[in-house]
Amino acid sequence: MTSLGDSKSEKFKLTQSPLVSADIIDGILRGRLDFGFVRPNAHATVLSYTTVWKERIGAVLSREKYESDESITVAELLTLDYIGDRRDSDTEYRRDVEAELDKLGELRRAEFTLGDGARVKDGIASGRAFSLAPLPSPGEPSSLEYDEFVLVPVADLNFRLLTCLAYRDDTAVRDHELQDVLDTIILLFR
Repeated sequence: MTSLGDSKSEKFKLTQSPLVSADIIDGILRGRLDFGFVRPNAHATVLSYTTVWKERIGAVLSREKYESDESITVAELLTLDYIGDRRDSDTEYRRDVEAELDKLGELRRAEFTLGDGARVKDGIASGRAFSLAPLPSPGEPSSLEYDEFVLVPVADLNFRLLTCLAYRDDTAVRDHELQDVLDTIILLFR
């Protein structure tokens, strides 16, 4: 991606910023951005989405209790309290996964004060609660915060976290050079 930005630097500037999908989509719709990587949004109907990355979701669990497990089922997860912090930038995917889990049974949300890290850590490490996180690709290290946690695939959860390249539907008509950049980006991910 960096070399693509360098080769097109006269007209395009590639930037990386910690925006949530809604902000990126708004930027594209208002013309401040030409494209961006987002979670798909069915309400932005004048945008095209091309899926460039799919990730499975795993359960963050107690290492002591679940380290030897190759996977866990949704039914097993639903016996635990669920901890999902609404302050993080990944809230968009968490809501989608939570909705999927709710379809499969009643999701018990843990009661805790936002920012109460010690209580959250204790809930998961003790085996009473779980959280969710994307599973790393093979060969990538786990990004778990605490050694007491382990990330286990959810065997019967068919949800995939999608990352899409979003751009305006009329891009090919309005800017051929930009369309070439988009085509190149899509090829890089295939």
